[in-house]
Amino acid sequence: MLQDLIPKYLEAREDLNLDEALMRYWIGSALPTGTDIPIIANGMEILVNAWFRSERSKNKGTYLPMEEFSRLIEDGLANIASKLGDNPYKDRFLRKMRNANNKGSGERMESFFQELGLNIGTLEKKAINARNRMIHSMITTNGQEQLEDLIRISFAYRTLFHRVTLRILGYTGKYVDYATEGLPERAVEEAVGLDPCA
Repeated sequence: MLQDLIPKYLEAREDLNLDEALMRYWIGSALPTGTDIPIIANGMEILVNAWFRSERSKNKGTYLPMEEFSRLIEDGLANIASKLGDNPYKDRFLRKMRNANNKGSGERMESFFQELGLNIGTLEKKAINARNRMIHSMITTNGQEQLEDLIRISFAYRTLFHRVTLRILGYTGKYVDYATEGLPERAVEEAVGLDPCA
């Protein structure tokens, strides 16, 4: 397996910014449970952004191809620019309109997983949302059950990172689901946290 993946890693390393993404993964993995999620999530965001900049992406993280979108709005933007005249916020308005074709971060992440052919389950979605709660509010662990849930979410995000990295490298085999008791092996397309595979 390694002899197949290493050449693919070296080929994709610069194009997909794999070194930076993996550095975030390893730093995050060394942190206490819960605090690891935002750092590993940053590694995932690095992969998502690099993927959409690369030739590997089909939709580039946009709703329409940029050329088509630009063609569709060109006349309208010129008309709006004219009507705004000397408005001090004219450039900001126009920039926001030009960027209306770009998907938001959540949609970009979903598109990324779809392009990779990865099914994302409830536990992985919970892990992705935990990243936002860690950064923008507070997650507390008042009891044993909450601590166990946080540990499971942390392992789900780490395992999702594994799946994404493997898939980027063209891997089609099985992975170890570290978020599920018994550490079952699953097809790389299959989400973590489901009943153990047969």
